[in-house]
Amino acid sequence: MLHGCYLQIRKIARRYKAQFEELTKTVEAAKEREEAAAAAATAAASIQEKLLENQERLRDEGRKEVEGKVKEVESRHSAVVKELTEQVNKYS
Repeated sequence: MLHGCYLQIRKIARRYKAQFEELTKTVEAAKEREEAAAAAATAAASIQEKLLENQERLRDEGRKEVEGKVKEVESRHSAVVKELTEQVNKYS
């Protein structure tokens, strides 16, 4: 009789051990998913930051390029106006 109780206790213990191991795996998998999600969020934030930096840099480069072209056009315009003024004064 004692031997039968001992076997039942071992059977119950094995079942609880299996449930515990499965629960442990589930918890570990959930932790891994959370860690992966946190890493992905960090990576996304880093990418977003780099994107904003690149946009700002490109905006600055574009503005400088446009300013340079405007100065170039103004310079050519001034030269043409000066030349035309000289021609008008010459024939006046």
